[in-house]
Amino acid sequence: MSAGTGDGWGAVLRVRHSSGLLIATLVGRLPTCMGPIVLLLAVREAGGGYAWGGILAAVYRLAIAVGQPLMGRLADHLGQTLPIAGGALISAMAHACLVLPHATTSHAGLLLVLAAGLSAPPLEAGMRALWPQLVPEHRLPVAYSVDNAFMQAAHILGPLLTVACFAAGGARGALGTMALLGV
Repeated sequence: MSAGTGDGWGAVLRVRHSSGLLIATLVGRLPTCMGPIVLLLAVREAGGGYAWGGILAAVYRLAIAVGQPLMGRLADHLGQTLPIAGGALISAMAHACLVLPHATTSHAGLLLVLAAGLSAPPLEAGMRALWPQLVPEHRLPVAYSVDNAFMQAAHILGPLLTVACFAAGGARGALGTMALLGV
């Protein structure tokens, strides 16, 4: 489908609220895309080893993998507002606490990473549930395609943003940026 037919990306992006939601979910996805690299670099900057950094990164991704279906289920029962807003705040607070001295090199860091991952808001599931309310049925495949492109953009921008944050402010800057973006 091309943009000239009225069924392309442009038609989806012109739908009321769609661009704002896509940008918000892009920003909200960045912490989960930044997390593993930030955690590994933060551990190394604090004097910890690659093994511990790898453990934190793996626990973070595993917690996200476990937490997303649970948060999505919660959204099914309570609506999207509480799981997304509440999850974002809890996850951002856990990311912010990782800025504290020695947090990434201690067992407390492991608990914080677990909390951050488990509470990560279910943005992908939330957007997939909203598209049928935003666009006509014949435009759903294009809407899902646009959403997927924004998700892939987060996976590209996350590591790039990580490098920029580390260059500008080290581990604290990157962890703080993750917390801010999560909110």
